[in-house]
Amino acid sequence: MTKKDLSEIRRRFNPERHNITCIRGCYVNSQGQPIAAFSHAPVNLRKEDAEKYFSIFRRTLSGELDQNLITIGFPPEQVMNGREHALLMALRDCALQDDELVDAFFEQAAAGLPQIPDQHHLILLAHDGYDLARRNKAGEKDPDASDEVFHYLLCSVCPVRLTKPALTYEPRENDFTSSEGDWTVSMPETGFLFPCFEERAADIYAALSYTRDTAAPYAGLIPALFGVDAPLPAALQKEAFQTMLQDTLGEDCSLEVMQAVQEQVMDKITVQKEEKLP
Repeated sequence: MTKKDLSEIRRRFNPERHNITCIRGCYVNSQGQPIAAFSHAPVNLRKEDAEKYFSIFRRTLSGELDQNLITIGFPPEQVMNGREHALLMALRDCALQDDELVDAFFEQAAAGLPQIPDQHHLILLAHDGYDLARRNKAGEKDPDASDEVFHYLLCSVCPVRLTKPALTYEPRENDFTSSEGDWTVSMPETGFLFPCFEERAADIYAALSYTRDTAAPYAGLIPALFGVDAPLPAALQKEAFQTMLQDTLGEDCSLEVMQAVQEQVMDKITVQKEEKLP
């Protein structure tokens, strides 16, 4: 996916103008056990609540490509016979209306979450049907015509932490009183978009994975949800590549050599993207 593709999907999550059909949620405790689930039709949410949800989803599509946002490729055999890929496709096709499929997804996701003391998680899953309008020769959209609808899922995984007890203002008593801590939802640590949005069409052979911290992603979620190995985090890839160059080149690690290496790497990246290689 390109930055333009990302921006186009990200703009969908606007409380004022959206076509999000369903939001499903699961509250998971620190032992990885689902303890509550819910379903919302965004049109029935209060504006303030809708904005909170959509803000979380927009954050899941933020950051830098190939750093915070990494494409996860599905091998052909996973697309044909993989249990994880089949579940994602079924969730997309039913628009999150099948409770058994949604419960199976949440159990799968909960099993891949890290168990962190005093931290729970909220898993959010949204479905959208994006009506792709045709464009004229000038590149302008024709709102009265559509080639197809891009159906996709967006998942956000948010930490839920207990705030400390504090003094709070009580209007009825016109005074400050002590209040207990509350479990509050933070911005997402990880999440994904499935399928990828490539050249204004669905690419069911890929998902876009988000991680807030490129050095410490929720690596267990990727094999749990996609059935493939998690890629090495961007920060660790960079560190490993630098170490390899230093060990290999030694005293020959000059500016000219580094520039030549960079050019070759960029050429390979270009070929990889053009030919859509894993």
